[in-house]
Amino acid sequence: MEDYRYIAHRGLFHNEQGIPENSMLAFERAVKAGLPIELDVRMTRDRKLVVMHDGSCRRMTGEDFKVSALLWRELERLPLLGTDQRTPLLSEVLRLVDGQVPLLIEVKNVSWIGYLECKLRHMLLQYHGKYMIESFHPGVVGWMKLHMKDVAVGQLVSMNSTSLNPIEKIVMQQQGFYRFTKPDFLAYDMRELTPQLSRQMHKMGIKVYAWTVRSARDYNRVKNICDGVIFDTVEPKDIMAI
Repeated sequence: MEDYRYIAHRGLFHNEQGIPENSMLAFERAVKAGLPIELDVRMTRDRKLVVMHDGSCRRMTGEDFKVSALLWRELERLPLLGTDQRTPLLSEVLRLVDGQVPLLIEVKNVSWIGYLECKLRHMLLQYHGKYMIESFHPGVVGWMKLHMKDVAVGQLVSMNSTSLNPIEKIVMQQQGFYRFTKPDFLAYDMRELTPQLSRQMHKMGIKVYAWTVRSARDYNRVKNICDGVIFDTVEPKDIMAI
């Protein structure tokens, strides 16, 4: 986990410069920069594991479809932000990275726990690079801790994230579930991370990562109270030089 000081959020992307988030181009840039990569995994209708943050294609493709309602062949036809990039399969990303940099894989699953996770586990057992897993869903964290005992698994925490459903928001307010899911780390919304919370988690042996750092000012606020940062928008040299 010491390799995860600076983590490129959804790859080293720049949406405005034609390098879409969670695209092969963004991941290529992160690999070339030697940076760990955070990415999002969800499942299509035909049960392919794909790398996309949103449950809807609308923001990234302009088409108002749910990822879970599309077949892979339908999803891959939708260009990301009008570029030549498309939503990649997780298997494609794993082949590209090939252990060159560590991965932080966020599992996007708010429905039945088990099938997506089994597919992911099977795929990762054949992958020889370094990776950690995280999720907002405590059920996913618990499943991964139970079935992937040698892998660091983390709980994402935020009271403000728009990607949370109402059940997840309720659970986020009850830290007691940590004793059941036993996360190895917390990936905390930096707007809500305090020195007191960080000390409390460190006393429990839980590492703390802050997201999403988008400026040198953000980094200065959290650098002394976390074990690593998940960043985007800001150039990595601007925070790594501090």
